[in-house]
Amino acid sequence: MRAGRVVERTLFQFVWTHSWRSQTVIVLASAVSFPLILAALYIPKLIVNDTLRSNDFPKDVFGFEFEQVQYLVALCLVLLLLIFLNNGVKYFINITKGLTGERILRRIRYTIYQRVIRMPLTQLRQRSPGEVVQVIAAEVEPVGGFAGEIVATPVYQGGQLIVYLGFIVAQDAVLGLAAIILFPVQAYVIPKIQRIVVHLVQDRIRNVRAMTTEVTESVTGIEEMRLAAAAPWHLARISERLYVNFRIRYRIFLLKYAIKFANNVINNITPFFFYSFGGFLVIEGRMDLGALVAILAAYKDIASPWRVLLNFYQTFADISARYEAVVDSYGSEPLPEEEEPLSLAGKKIRLERVSSALPVSSGGVREVSLTLNPGQTTLVIGEEEDGRSELLRILSGLSTPASGLIAVGDEEGRNPIQRAAHEVSLVTRNPHIMNGSLRENVAYGMLAEHGAGDPPPDWDRRQREAQLTGATADTPEMDWVDYARLGLESAEEFDARAVEILELVGLQQELFARGLSIVIDPAREPGLVAAALKARETVRLAGEEMELENFVEPWLADAYLENASLAENLFFGVPDSPKADPLVEDPLALKALARAQIAGEVVQIGLEAAETLQTLLGSLGPESMLLDQLGLIEPGEREEYDAIVLRARRRGLRWLGRADRMQLVRLALQLTPMRHRLGILDDPQRRERLLAARKALRHLYAPPSGFTRFDAGGYVPGLPLIENILDGRPRMDRRDVHPSIEQRLERTMMENHIEDFVLRAGLRTDVGYAGNSLSTSQRRRLALARALVSRPSLLILDGVVDDDDAEQRRLRQAIRADLPEATIVYGTSNTEPAIRADQVVRVIGGRLVAAETDEPPRSGPEETEQ
Repeated sequence: MRAGRVVERTLFQFVWTHSWRSQTVIVLASAVSFPLILAALYIPKLIVNDTLRSNDFPKDVFGFEFEQVQYLVALCLVLLLLIFLNNGVKYFINITKGLTGERILRRIRYTIYQRVIRMPLTQLRQRSPGEVVQVIAAEVEPVGGFAGEIVATPVYQGGQLIVYLGFIVAQDAVLGLAAIILFPVQAYVIPKIQRIVVHLVQDRIRNVRAMTTEVTESVTGIEEMRLAAAAPWHLARISERLYVNFRIRYRIFLLKYAIKFANNVINNITPFFFYSFGGFLVIEGRMDLGALVAILAAYKDIASPWRVLLNFYQTFADISARYEAVVDSYGSEPLPEEEEPLSLAGKKIRLERVSSALPVSSGGVREVSLTLNPGQTTLVIGEEEDGRSELLRILSGLSTPASGLIAVGDEEGRNPIQRAAHEVSLVTRNPHIMNGSLRENVAYGMLAEHGAGDPPPDWDRRQREAQLTGATADTPEMDWVDYARLGLESAEEFDARAVEILELVGLQQELFARGLSIVIDPAREPGLVAAALKARETVRLAGEEMELENFVEPWLADAYLENASLAENLFFGVPDSPKADPLVEDPLALKALARAQIAGEVVQIGLEAAETLQTLLGSLGPESMLLDQLGLIEPGEREEYDAIVLRARRRGLRWLGRADRMQLVRLALQLTPMRHRLGILDDPQRRERLLAARKALRHLYAPPSGFTRFDAGGYVPGLPLIENILDGRPRMDRRDVHPSIEQRLERTMMENHIEDFVLRAGLRTDVGYAGNSLSTSQRRRLALARALVSRPSLLILDGVVDDDDAEQRRLRQAIRADLPEATIVYGTSNTEPAIRADQVVRVIGGRLVAAETDEPPRSGPEETEQ
């Protein structure tokens, strides 16, 4: 889609513009089917008149003579061939329609998303995220399903209708007129009713969007809702929306079924004329019986395309209403033209009499003039409601002023800074963190126009489909980092830069802890495996100094492991992949348990666990979070386990069915003494039996290639990095020790200069949706790292790194040291700021009321930022 272009106004224009080739193929295939349909109509007539009721045999056909039975068989075989050919054409048409529809659906979704992310922020803020999701995910879904029908249905069904009508008229003109005499009535009444339906559909779309917005608001503000006990009010609002939706849909149903009723009545009246008038003609000898039979068969077939055409019109009006509602909201305005990028390096930025589109009463600014010299540190003091944040957003290019002039070097305009987005970084107190890994978030400001690296195996098909749908063929799995912008040549160099920046902003401990928790694939990461085994030896030699013996449970083959699950204790190993099926689904493992004569004990353990959970949950009530904390069963499985316990009490354990026993085995194999503390595995005699079974299973169970034992001597792929380094598992009852095991490891590995591989592994850990696995402070630090990693020419920090403590002062010094030539702008509400700056400005009531230059307002003696 070209910049500035609007989406096609009507549904037909959009579909035809982007799929005319496929639609033409469908039309040609439909044309091929019409002779086949006509021939299939004449064959039954020939069978009745020329075979069953004729004695004129043998018959000469193309030089071949046929007796009566032979002729009947030949005509039936021809009819069968025509049926296969006609349905083969239908199959081809349907496949082409489906493929066309999916491509159109992909195109319209991609187009809307593309327009949303490029829409001016002032327009985008007027739409809720829920509405955008509703439009892309649900509202345009029927458009894709209908796109393949928009030409195919009227051509194919209309062609069939003409063929059938032509055949009937050829037999008898009066009966042909009777077949279509009520068609004009339907063609007049149905569109009028359908117009009312279209308006109702548009009302329903607007109501559903409003309801989506309210649901999004409720989920976003759930904490405020609960604190205010406002749930009944929100329920009343949703109930009202649902009631309005019910009334609209009910009226739509009434009208649609009224149309259906009229169609059914009219379609069933027409055969009355055929039987009465046609029967009269047969009796009078003016029409042969074969012709009447063929006419009745043709009319039976003619009803289908006419009904489909009427339904098509209704659906077309419905889908067009949906499409036009989407276009009105997201496709009617031209997008801004893409402009040449602008560099800020070494250039002065000047604001002259700039006023924001946001009113002053809402935090906007008015008649602001300000100059930023290259390499300068500027401090903007003021409250957010006085316009401080809006001024910084204008400086970042996110907000376009309503009036005034912005100049970057010799370039002047309303907002030329927008053209330098790749050289500007803005960090606020409430940054948005992307769903993905730490590395992806740090690299977010360094993304290239296209992905690089090895393309996927189906690259040719992806490119072809992308061309047909207007989308990009690039995949997220490609390497999107623009290393050249930083003068780097490889992903390894960028990882080193990312680790350096994360250390600078104070996330090293978090990065290290995350790196220790990662599970890696040795086949894909041989370097990490080698580094982990080297670190294991280093940690082993430093064991006494680290004092780990009381905090780590080693993998001892002759001891029951308190911090391992029953499955890990019995088989003394783990599957290589966390995504692998559990051992309870491995027939070889279950057979080995039976041969080791421990299967019955495992079932008994599972039953005792189920009974204990039943007792605990019964005493704590349904609102208890115990199930989530234990992680043994899902809430939906509670009733199932209760039923198993009841059956076991009534019949006895030995009479339980196989499915019940497997559920108990599944539960038992998850039990970890130190984590779950249910007391079921504490009996010394039971542990002795389990240890004896472990020895037997070592010989009875031959693990598949995706299973590694703890004492295999090398790297265990199914364990996290920390357990491979420690050659054991941190004790769950000592997780609160200070310093923590992770901190002890970090100190030892840093002293031996072997911590880098853990930090790099930490880059690949996921931060969760919107960074929900991070604290508020960590999210701000990650956003700061994202801003710094690209070495921006203009760095804007709004309300962050502005406190007067040692850590903040260190961080400000580190930022300036990392960006010695950048223009840095701090925004703060502190009336006595601690930031040294070349220029200090104050914003009050949307205006710059004072400016100080050269002299810092206040600074600590240890601060040397400039």
